[in-house]
Amino acid sequence: MTSPQAFTEYVRGPLRQELLNSATRFSTTYIFWMTAPAIVAALEDHLALWKARVPVRAAAAHFVAVVLGDYALWMSLCMRMLIALCFYFDAKCRWKIVDYLLTVLIHVIFCGSAFVGELIGTEASRRGLWTACAFMVFAGALLVGMMRLTWRACRV
Repeated sequence: MTSPQAFTEYVRGPLRQELLNSATRFSTTYIFWMTAPAIVAALEDHLALWKARVPVRAAAAHFVAVVLGDYALWMSLCMRMLIALCFYFDAKCRWKIVDYLLTVLIHVIFCGSAFVGELIGTEASRRGLWTACAFMVFAGALLVGMMRLTWRACRV
């Protein structure tokens, strides 16, 4: 057997199986790095509020609800949900059209939940600091719940 054929056989056989068996989890650090650009964009909005000399309570409500609650916690929840749905609906030798429809469904669920979080975070920010804190705690509790639900399911 030639060397390229042996390599291909090894990659498709024992190496693939070993990598699948030693599956790792998506850590919270990876989720944070995936949501970091959105958090930085929200911080830029917050900086604009600060430079415009918005009252401190309104700026604090925006920071807690939008930056922390929405972009840090809710977007992390959406990412976890996206990953969990991708693992749940992985390709199992179905028709291609079913795979495409499931991909669209996962995308719609992710975008819809992110949009709902954006609406709730913005409204919580407008209603005041206590409502913003309540939304942040709610988003954090949902994220912890999603992490516990998907702890064993989300394997790479």
